[in-house]
Amino acid sequence: VFPPTYLTSNGISFTYRKTSSSITILKATESATGDLTIPDKISQKKVTSIRKHAFSNCRRLTSVTFPATLKKIGQGAFAGCTNLVSLTFQGDAPSTHPFLTLAKEAKAHIIPNATGFGNTFGGIPVIIPPPPTKP
Repeated sequence: VFPPTYLTSNGISFTYRKTSSSITILKATESATGDLTIPDKISQKKVTSIRKHAFSNCRRLTSVTFPATLKKIGQGAFAGCTNLVSLTFQGDAPSTHPFLTLAKEAKAHIIPNATGFGNTFGGIPVIIPPPPTKP
């Protein structure tokens, strides 16, 4: 039995495993291209983890947006994504291993007041947005 497949709005597909309470992303096709937004839910279950090597060698990925529901990114999940320059986190820092072989200019973008991030995250620089200006 093959795991189910999810297709994003821009045509990137990946397989996933569903438990009674959550979703783990298993593996994407290496032809994944452009911007990837990982959904916060699939089949009414929160996406909480990305398995090791899930997006490895997706050389044409340029950006990934992670949902606030994400708690874990597996080792080497984005290894070999040599054009991946932008990782945007919509919540607190998930547990992760170093990001390997991303684009040299890769940066992690976070939301204001996110916790668990330092000046770097997984070995890449963190960009903290400036506080909103008051009128």
